[in-house]
Formats: sequence, structure tokens, C-alpha cells
Amino acid sequence: IYRDVYLWTGGNVRIEPWDTFITTESIDDGCAEISVKFRISADFECDADVNVQIIDADGKCVESKLVNIKAAEGKNDNELKFKIKNPNLWSCETPYLYTLKTDISVNGVSEDSSEITFGIRTISADSKNGLLLNGKPIKLKGGCIHHDHGVLGSAEFPDAVCRKLSKLKSVGYNAVRISHYPPSLVLLEICDKLGMLVMDEAFDMWNFPKNDLDYSLWFRDWWQRDISYMVLRDRNHPCVISYSIGNEIPERDGNSDGYLWSERLSAEIRKYDNTKLVTSGICGMWMNVDENAPDDYKQDFMQGYNDIGTGTVDSSWADKTEKYMQPLDIVGYNYLYERYAHDSEKYPERVIWGSETHALNFYDTWPEVLNHIKVRGTFT
Repeated sequence: IYRDVYLWTGGNVRIEPWDTFITTESIDDGCAEISVKFRISADFECDADVNVQIIDADGKCVESKLVNIKAAEGKNDNELKFKIKNPNLWSCETPYLYTLKTDISVNGVSEDSSEITFGIRTISADSKNGLLLNGKPIKLKGGCIHHDHGVLGSAEFPDAVCRKLSKLKSVGYNAVRISHYPPSLVLLEICDKLGMLVMDEAFDMWNFPKNDLDYSLWFRDWWQRDISYMVLRDRNHPCVISYSIGNEIPERDGNSDGYLWSERLSAEIRKYDNTKLVTSGICGMWMNVDENAPDDYKQDFMQGYNDIGTGTVDSSWADKTEKYMQPLDIVGYNYLYERYAHDSEKYPERVIWGSETHALNFYDTWPEVLNHIKVRGTFT
């Protein structure tokens, strides 16, 4: 066990972990509209008094609502809307955090309470405006990080996480990509406090293996549960702006229904959170196909995506991956910065970021990011 394990306790009428979803509906004329969707779990039918407060960083309650809910036995879905005047917006420069505090009582007796930190901010992306944080354009200088801490090993020490992220922030990074699995809870909490944006990633393979005894053996049975766990746990963190459905997935060229799996996974994420961006890290075609791969995959497999020597861009990669990319809000290009100009023109609605880029090529890739509005950043 190399991450913290928690035992949650609650009353007979309670809000269970991950059953609250806080979103910024709009920010307009100095006022933010906040939606709070919450699910009350009850062991018996009752009238529950629910007091919901939004508390600022100084501990002051800026908005509250007290409602009576007739709860049936089981799960009860509810939604409240709040308007926050003159909100402090969460951003990379000013990572301001509010707290949502919820208290539940029945017949005047307290049953349960919960506290969730969140930020007031919006995120969007389109080919005309690029990537917008709180309505303002932003380019991402990102780093790809793995879950361990080098010689310290795999145990997740909060001080080590804070040290790593603070160093990245101090030299100009404003985003990290988690490679290639959901991050620890402590990492997200620290990114919330530091103002570091996060690309949250689920998988490194789907049905086709990359190594013996890897996740592909369990993908079909576990993909829905693992997607739900990632999104439900992480969706209230303002640092999380994107979910990746996979890194360098062998089925990216559409073989063995790869494009259908892209649709399924993207839809599953949006079922739990439709306020963030769905992406995937997509690389060129590998030189050698696995000898155990299906015959249709072997027949259509090819390496080429561009001829670096002549500068000619090969269309076969784009054609093979196009249907896989269609469900994505932002298409991640792994080591494919030479395609930015060509593909920005060929696919006028596509938004791109360099989801994986060699540090050696950073000074080649960054001008490409700056020169194309549809290319929104790079993760080195």
C-alpha cells in the first residue's frame, strides 16, 4: 500500500463520499452562479433539514441555504443554486479556494456533516478561441509526471509531492499531466493550493496489451468502474481541467473497434462530469506490431506519420486516427509537433495540445504552440 487509505463514517442519513458535485455555471457582471448537486443516502424514510454554506478563505459564510428534504430510503438526488457576488476566481496566479459545508439533521439531531473545498472557475476549448480559463486565453507549459518520487520510491509523501510541484511552478510550469493513471488525492489537493492545472489520465492500454499480465487482461471488466472512480473522486478539484481516456492506445488507428471504444469512454466520463475536457495522448504508428495482435491489426499496421527528412506530412496517420479523435474535446499529440500546422489546417475544428514532448525538442515545439491558436500547450 503506497497511498493513504481512509475509512469514512457517517450517520443513518448522510452524504457519502463523491456524492456532491459543485460546478460554476456562469461568471457574469461580478456574480458567479454555483450549482451544488448532492445525493442524500437515508437508511429510513424521513424529513431531513439540510444546511448548506459556502465559506470563503477567511472563514466567512458568503452564502447559505437551509432546506427541508423528504428523503426516501436509499439515494435521494437534490440540487441547489447559489449566487456569489464579487467572487474570488480560482486561477494559476490566484488559486483561491472556498469550502462547501453541509450539515444534515433529523428531528433536531445532527446526523452527518461534510466539507468540500472547491474553486470558482470555468474552462472551455474551441478552435476559434483556443483554451479559455475564466474566459481568458491560456497556453499550457506542462510537465508529464509519474506517481513515484525517484529514489524515495512509490509511497506518496505529501512533502515530496509539494516539493516536486513547487519546483515545477517556480520555473514556469502551469500544468502537469499524470502519466498514466489517476493521481493521488494529496497531489490534487496541493495542485488546488498552488494553482497547477492537471490532466487526469485513466489508462495506458485498453484491450491490446503492451506487456505481459498488464491491465488489458482486466480492461473489459473494469473500465466503467475505474472511469467512475476517477471522475467522481476528482471532479470537484478546480485544478482538474481534463480527463484522458488513454495514452498511446494501440487501438488508436481504429482497428478492433478502437474508435467505438473512444466514444464509449468519452461518453462515460461525460456521464459523471460534462464540465471538463476529454482528451487522449496519441502517438505515431509503432515500427513493429506485436506478433500476437489480431490479423486485421497486422494488415493495417504502419509506422509512417511524416517524412522528417523532406518535411512532407503523410496523411495515412491522420486518416487512420480521425474517427478515434472525433469524440475528444482536445486531441493530444505525443511527439508529433511537426504535424501541428498541417493538421490545424486539415481539421479546422480540432483543438490540439502536445500531450507528450521530449524535453530535447522543447524549443522547437514551443514556437509551434505560440503560432497556432488551435494548439493550446505542451507537456514535456
